[in-house]
Amino acid sequence: MAISALVVGLGAIGAGYDYASEATVFTYCRALQKHEGFDLLAGIDPSVEARDKFTQTYKLSAYADLASFDEANTVDLIVLSTPTKCRLIDFLAIAELKPKYIVCEKPIADKVSDAKKIVAYANENGITLLVNYWRRFETGHVALKKLVDRGDFGKIVSGTIWYQRGLLNN
Repeated sequence: MAISALVVGLGAIGAGYDYASEATVFTYCRALQKHEGFDLLAGIDPSVEARDKFTQTYKLSAYADLASFDEANTVDLIVLSTPTKCRLIDFLAIAELKPKYIVCEKPIADKVSDAKKIVAYANENGITLLVNYWRRFETGHVALKKLVDRGDFGKIVSGTIWYQRGLLNN
């Protein structure tokens, strides 16, 4: 049985990067649509343009807000890909739908206190929360972490990394 899914936030990460080609899978909407284990139900976004593009592409309903979404639909998984500054408010709103799972785009929040509230609420309400920090397990990052942990660079006070290889290598 497929896991029912809803994407909240139809911007670049939610849906936008995949509009150029049906062959690509860069976004949550396309990944959920193409994977047979999921049933993408709808999208939520305040932007009329984002909703129109979503409905044209996926032939599914899109709503301006959660209040407009038919709550009679049971949703197993909700993807939260809204702007970071909105995360706590948006998380609390989607959590009211009582999904089993919430996938939150990184970063989880723009304040540590908000991140702690999100994690605590998920734990208290039996919601499995996943923050999309997949790079943490990427081979290069794992190797770099070992070097840092081993002290190969001495005491690190601060660091900046510039990455410029584009979305495909993101």
